[in-house]
Amino acid sequence: MITDCFILSWPYTLLSIFTIGLIGSHGSVTTAYNEVKRTFWPAMKATWVFYPVTLVFLYGFVPPILRAFVGTILRGTWGTLLSYIYHHDPPEE
Repeated sequence: MITDCFILSWPYTLLSIFTIGLIGSHGSVTTAYNEVKRTFWPAMKATWVFYPVTLVFLYGFVPPILRAFVGTILRGTWGTLLSYIYHHDPPEE
């Protein structure tokens, strides 16, 4: 779980945010890069909170026969959370 949260999630999160930015900007690499700079740390903080709790719940409490179904729901929830972080404007300082 530690390896997943602190090593493997970095490239996945970067690629996800970059892809969302690239699609949203209709192919502008500069805009996608700026979106990665803006949203990467909030997304990583959410990863460090969401995934450990999710994995403990999934493998500790969900019966094996239901893990695929519950895992799909949790992945959909993660995609929604990542999209919210991407589209949420930080407060002005």
